[in-house]
Amino acid sequence: MAGMPDVFTRLLAEHLPDRLGRCAACGGASGGSGTRWPCTLAQIAGEARALAAEQGGSRRTTPYPAGGL
Repeated sequence: MAGMPDVFTRLLAEHLPDRLGRCAACGGASGGSGTRWPCTLAQIAGEARALAAEQGGSRRTTPYPAGGL
C-alpha cells in the first residue's frame, strides 16, 4: 500500500477518532462499532504512509494524521 498514496491518504482522512476515541468510519451507518482508534485500517494506512515517506526521503515520521494519537 505504500506505493498507493491516494489510498492511504483517503483511509487516514476517513478513519479518524470520534469524541469517544473510537473510529468514526468503522461505525458506518449503524452509529458505531466500538472499534477503538486507531482501527486496523488506520494502522495499516499509517504504516504505509511512514514507509512511503521513508522510501521517498520525507521528514514526516508519525504514521497518524495531525490530531491523532
